Amino acid sequence: MNIVLIYPFFPIDRVHIENIEAPPIGLHYLGALLREQGHEVELLNWYDIKNKPHVIHEALAALNPELIGFSIFHGNRWGGIHLAKIFKEHFPGVPVVFGGIGATFLDDHLLRHFPWIDIIVRGEGEITFPALIQRIEEQKSFDNLPGLTFRAGSIIQRNRDAEHIEDLDYLPMPAAHYSFHHLAVSRGCPGKCTFCGSPKFWGSR
Repeated sequence: MNIVLIYPFFPIDRVHIENIEAPPIGLHYLGALLREQGHEVELLNWYDIKNKPHVIHEALAALNPELIGFSIFHGNRWGGIHLAKIFKEHFPGVPVVFGGIGATFLDDHLLRHFPWIDIIVRGEGEITFPALIQRIEEQKSFDNLPGLTFRAGSIIQRNRDAEHIEDLDYLPMPAAHYSFHHLAVSRGCPGKCTFCGSPKFWGSR
């Protein structure tokens, strides 16, 4: 499958651009895993795309996606919503999937208010997302796929949570597929705040 993964822009300018210019390492892990499973994966770092609108039109002309995924924090969720609408208008039959911390905690809200978003992958996506792709390819139901929230007709269906990945060595090394200049030495948020740092999904490991 031809898959496009997008790290969308932050509508509000940041004082320290280095805090947002690198895509999350999890997006590289996901892209590497999908490539090793035989998929074509394009990873677009669009943290500053609002200053380069022509790039969006160039991408729409060049890309031929069969599935589009967005990596959503809270700060860039509106950038993701904006871009998802553009992509959905251009590729109406292509599923648009949101994942990441922002999508995990706003799954019902995003699907209820933005009809161009089709599916939310909650929590860690390296098992749920490839399983979702397989079901799309085989035209099978999304029922009982853990970690998924999706629109089933007029109903928003929220499947049970997915389990944590216990053996992180199961995942391929992103450096075998991508060049990047940042390093994460733990998985999940190191903070313990009530919302984003909930150990239910994102406890640091």
